[in-house]
Amino acid sequence: MKPKPPSVGVEERVLDQYGTGHVQTTIVSVPERNFTWIRTPGPARSQPFGGPPAPIRSALAALATGRQPGVGCVLPEAYGSELRYTLPGPRSTAELLLSGEPAARSAAEGLLHGLGTLLRALHATTPPTGPEAYTPLTYRRLAAWADMPQGGRATRLHEALRTSLGPTRWNRLRQWLGELLDSENRVLVHGGPSLGLLVPGTGTATEAGTEVAALLTGEDAGLCPPRADVGWVLGELRELRMWSALHRSSADPSFWDRAEAAFNHGYGQQPDLPTHRTAVLRVLLHLHDFCVFVAWDQAQVQRYVALLKGHVDELA
Repeated sequence: MKPKPPSVGVEERVLDQYGTGHVQTTIVSVPERNFTWIRTPGPARSQPFGGPPAPIRSALAALATGRQPGVGCVLPEAYGSELRYTLPGPRSTAELLLSGEPAARSAAEGLLHGLGTLLRALHATTPPTGPEAYTPLTYRRLAAWADMPQGGRATRLHEALRTSLGPTRWNRLRQWLGELLDSENRVLVHGGPSLGLLVPGTGTATEAGTEVAALLTGEDAGLCPPRADVGWVLGELRELRMWSALHRSSADPSFWDRAEAAFNHGYGQQPDLPTHRTAVLRVLLHLHDFCVFVAWDQAQVQRYVALLKGHVDELA
C-alpha cells in the first residue's frame, strides 16, 4: 500500500466537494494543469472501499494504457482510504448536462458516442480467469437490499416500493435482477459507468491518440453480462430526461433521443429487451442510493414509482 498523502497538497487548490453517505468526492487542480479527483468512503457506507481486485486491475490495465481518441478509462491510485484519479477536467458530463449550458448538450452527443465505444472495447477485453465471481459491487448492493434491507430508510423504501408497485411488478424486478446475476455471458464490465464519472477535458487534444475525456474506472468493475453497463447508461439518460422535463420545460426533448442514439451508435449495437430491463434496475438502484444515502423525499419517491411502473409494464 502506498503511503497516504495529504488529502490536498500545498500546491493544490480545491475546486469542488460533494458526496453522499456512500461516497465523497473532492476535486482539486494541480500545477501541471491536470485535475485530481479524490474519492473516499461516505460515513454511511458498509461495503469495503478501494480499487479493483488485482486480477480485475490487471485486465483493465491494457485498456487504460492504450492510446485511443475520444474517451479513455483512468484507474485509481490508492492511498489509505483515498482513491485518487488524474483527470483532464474538473466537471462531470452529468453536471454539464444538468447545468443547462448551451454548449454542454452540443458536446454531450460526442461524449456519449465515445463512452459507447469505450465500453464496447472494455467488454471485448480478455477477462481474468479463476474461481472468483467478481460480480460488480453495484448489482451486489442492489441484490442485498432487495433480499434483506438493513433497517432505517432502506427498509422504509423496500416496504414503500413493494406496496406501491404491487407484487407482480416487484417480482418482475427481482426476476430481471436474478437473470442478470445468474447469466453465464460474463465479460469485463465497468460496473457503474455513470455520466457523473465521465469527465470531459478542458480543451481540445492536440496529439494524435490523446483522450479528450476520461471515465473513472475500477471501483465497481467486475464480471457481468455487457448489458450491466449498457443498461446503466440508458437508465441514467432516462432519469436525466425526466429531470429535464421537470425543471427545463423549454429544453429540446428530442435531445435525449439523440443522446441515446449517439451512445448506441458508439457501442455498435442496439439494446435488446434484457438491456432495457437492466436500465430499469439502474433506476431502482439510484432511487435506493438517494433515499438511503442522501435524504428521504416523498415527492421524489412518488415520481420514481411512476417511472418504474411505466417501464416495468412496458417491458413485461
